[in-house]
Amino acid sequence: MATSNDYWARRAAKLEERAAKQGDTIAKRALRHYRRAANEIKEKAEAFYGRYAAEQGISYAEAVKILRGADAKVWAKTLGEYVDEIGALPDGDLKARLQAELDARAYSSRISRLDALKAQVDMEVDRLMVSLENELREGFSGLYTDTYYRKMFDIQQHAGKLFDFAHLNRELVENALAYPWSGADFSGRLWENKRALLFNLREIMTQGVIQGKGVPALSKELSDKLGQSFKVAERLIRTEANHFHNAADVAAYEAAGVRQYEYIATLDSRTSAVCAGLDGKVFDIEDAKTGVNYPPMHPWCRSTTVEYDPDEWKDWEAIGQPMPRRMTYEEWAARQGIEPATKPAEVLNTGGESGKIKLSESQEYAISRYIGPESYALNAKLREGIPLTDDEAAWMHDLDSALELFPKFKGDLMRTLVFDEEDELQSFLCHYCHKGNVTENAYISASTLKDYHESPTVRLLIHSKSGRDLREINVSEQEVLFHRGTTFFVKNSRIVDGVIEMEVEEVNE
Repeated sequence: MATSNDYWARRAAKLEERAAKQGDTIAKRALRHYRRAANEIKEKAEAFYGRYAAEQGISYAEAVKILRGADAKVWAKTLGEYVDEIGALPDGDLKARLQAELDARAYSSRISRLDALKAQVDMEVDRLMVSLENELREGFSGLYTDTYYRKMFDIQQHAGKLFDFAHLNRELVENALAYPWSGADFSGRLWENKRALLFNLREIMTQGVIQGKGVPALSKELSDKLGQSFKVAERLIRTEANHFHNAADVAAYEAAGVRQYEYIATLDSRTSAVCAGLDGKVFDIEDAKTGVNYPPMHPWCRSTTVEYDPDEWKDWEAIGQPMPRRMTYEEWAARQGIEPATKPAEVLNTGGESGKIKLSESQEYAISRYIGPESYALNAKLREGIPLTDDEAAWMHDLDSALELFPKFKGDLMRTLVFDEEDELQSFLCHYCHKGNVTENAYISASTLKDYHESPTVRLLIHSKSGRDLREINVSEQEVLFHRGTTFFVKNSRIVDGVIEMEVEEVNE
């Protein structure tokens, strides 16, 4: 049997790639939870303004008035339902944590309008974190289990022997998930992110009312802050995915009696200096220490390891039985009584002219991420010519390729815009100031709905030829998305009921 070599290093790298893709899937599902929370918070902010704001907005004095009458009864009902919601959770650390936070907030029936809004946002963020923790726990459990057995399969193929080993059980997996490898487990880090998010959301609501901001501006700030929180969660997910993959490798090494491992870095333009310096070095399993000589070495780490034995594993010569040379993992797993640990890739049903559209995981993630709050920052950079980060450039590439798979929408659409700042409005009007062609460097979203915003500043009536139909994906907004670089012909403009209305037609098809 060969010693640790390029072939087995490539096998180990493939396992890390598999785990990274599983991490992508977990991040994609997490984004869906963030999108739901963003929509719920937006609706609550709009309801708050709709109930208490006058034509010129809402004053701070009005916002801090105590709830009375019907409003107080609605708040009491909302609070009671939330208490029941927590009580219905299974007993455990998550339920205890939520009950402790609820007690610390000391909500009462005598509460101001603004504080009631903040409390409702608190509750939505709590729901977001409960959903995220459950999603991550399930995803990481599957990833750890899948990696452990696939690594054991590789070790036995490397050794050329079938031998008995310890199978995983629920308690072993839970212990692995709960281990605070970087000072806290993934659950603790998730809730640290939540506390920062709550503080920022509350500050935005307070300052928004004090500064007299309208609901569109407030909603955008809240959405942007949720987008920033997702980026923190995404970094956590991808780093934890690498950790659980490598932790499962160590567990498999120990179960198989492997004594040493070789460090394998993914060598490209993004490789860190520390990982490049460790690449190819050999360490004893008993000396493995995450962040020192064992991955992950840092956030977003992509390094892994491979079993190493210069004595060609003579220990196995007298045990087990020869492993068939062409045995597949599926055959080996069936022989071991191991159930598949991961779900198949999802297929999106767009309901469009092409029926079911098969997107890669990265393409589906790119679409989901765009529909979420991060699209504002990406489009702002594209619009202003600001260089993208490597992550944003990869996202844009996947989004471009994904859009090509969606059906074209031919017909009339509407795009509504709200400008709270006069200079932003003037900049937009200069761009569309005269009849002729206008090219948009950013992606342009439109809808088949009449008015996405209740009180828009500008309304664009768009005659679409090749906008991509995302309505089955983004049902609530009935979205059609135009590629970046789309050119429109401005046919005319007018003022209708105080709204600047422009009719434009897509030029390039």
